[in-house]
Amino acid sequence: MSKETNPRRQAQIVLYRCDCRHCDRAEEELRRMAGTSGASLSVSRVADDARLRGFAGWKTPIVAVDGVGVTQSGIDVRAWEEAVRTGVSAAPPGPPSPRAGSGDMLPFAAAEPERRARLSWMAAVFALAAVLHFAAPVGPHSWHWVHLFAQKLFFIPILMAAAWFGARTVMATVCAVTALGLVHIIRDWAGFPMVQADQFSELAYVWVAGPAAWLFFHNIRRSARALRQAHEDTLLAMISSLELRERYTAGHSRRVADYSILIAAESGIKDESLLASIANGALLHDVGKIGVPDAVLLKAGALDDAEWALMRAHSERGAALVAKVDSLAGAAPLIAGHHERYDGTGYPAGLSGEAIPLGARIIAVADVYDALTTARPYKRALAHEEAVALLREDAGVKFDPAVVEAFSRVVLRSNDE
Repeated sequence: MSKETNPRRQAQIVLYRCDCRHCDRAEEELRRMAGTSGASLSVSRVADDARLRGFAGWKTPIVAVDGVGVTQSGIDVRAWEEAVRTGVSAAPPGPPSPRAGSGDMLPFAAAEPERRARLSWMAAVFALAAVLHFAAPVGPHSWHWVHLFAQKLFFIPILMAAAWFGARTVMATVCAVTALGLVHIIRDWAGFPMVQADQFSELAYVWVAGPAAWLFFHNIRRSARALRQAHEDTLLAMISSLELRERYTAGHSRRVADYSILIAAESGIKDESLLASIANGALLHDVGKIGVPDAVLLKAGALDDAEWALMRAHSERGAALVAKVDSLAGAAPLIAGHHERYDGTGYPAGLSGEAIPLGARIIAVADVYDALTTARPYKRALAHEEAVALLREDAGVKFDPAVVEAFSRVVLRSNDE
């Protein structure tokens, strides 16, 4: 159901972003645009939306205007300005970006299931330490070791807060431990100044351990982000070098990665390692073409049998290349199998049905969709509806029907909204 033309109200811009420099630039451009156009801008985190978590860290600012996706990769200021100026009808055709709306936006510190689970574990450890500490009587006795052990347990929720959360949660935990400690000192050790002094020194350790633990884990997270950024830059440089050879496929690998992540999210895939493998496999699905000679790769006419054999070998070559990198090894089977067909007539291994890795079945649909909707020297770009219709025709033959259906649900929901 398409939107009707109405008098233009104040545009509502939503940016879903990660921590990369591309998203920093996207937010800067959108804030400038909102200031000059009078539009409102809301910023949320990709990682806070379960449907979009696979995009996190992939330099993918996702922008929506009035609840309709405008772009889902790259920085396209012109498209954003056009959407704000002329309305949501300016959004380009194609599969929808994940929708943005007031009900979908989540703050950075939103209490998602994982966050709630971690807070629950922290609270459980804190409660255990408190119960043991106050249940064991003070003073010399055979169970005094339980009292001392419980006292040390209070460092664990502080370390958990430092590893999982930010500085405010760490300091809140430190304050909670301090409050319990003060109650214990005042209630149980009144009249024993030397013992109280010793207990106050224990609380001082807490105030040292809390900030120190936060700084330690903060530096680890920052180093991990820098390493991931360097990893992503290397991957994108590799893909860009390939796309320089095939100029008409510029952006193809990134778009296939974007579509694959959308399909995976719609399919209900939650496993973070599988989502990462799908994203990596989709981005690198054609990396084996590096070994295909230009005379074959860029040939305008039909390929002969020998040339076709060279071209078909790119999936195995790409998988072999990626398998040598530990962090990418999970993507190797997906790259090897993205030209397999559901009926078993594909290559290189002639796998069929669910014997083809799920990620490869997803990438196959995304790859063909982008090829159909992208203009090439020898063909026109098909309309979005035409491409989806062709995918449905080949469901059960070339493609996994469940994957095609998942892709179709994303499309149908977009039209309904």
